[in-house]
Amino acid sequence: ITSLGTLTSLSVSGNANVGNLTVTGITDMCAGTVYGLQFVANAANGSSTQIYSNVGAVIISPNAVIASYTITMPQTPMNGQIIKISFANTITTLTHTVIGGQTLLGGLSTANVNQGGEWIYYNNIWYKTT
Repeated sequence: ITSLGTLTSLSVSGNANVGNLTVTGITDMCAGTVYGLQFVANAANGSSTQIYSNVGAVIISPNAVIASYTITMPQTPMNGQIIKISFANTITTLTHTVIGGQTLLGGLSTANVNQGGEWIYYNNIWYKTT
């Protein structure tokens, strides 16, 4: 296939060799590993973050220690998708949740500097891996 312009979709059965490829948005590099970072600067006390469905890592960065914050896992994850979450400051009471009938195993309830975790998604369940 040779395309002059923007190719909006492509389906391949079997093997394919691809060169000179530029991808924006979600990048699935086999087995659901998604590359991309969601950086939440100046996370404020009492506020929240919905993790994007097209990232693999999230950094929550309050300017100082905060008392409460809510993190919601992605709304439309893929089977095999991994999300890594880390924190740049302490959050005393953290609400770590899901939406849309998903289940979260091993959700966080507090966060300390340089602490976080990793979850992998499969069939409506987020499993904690670290």
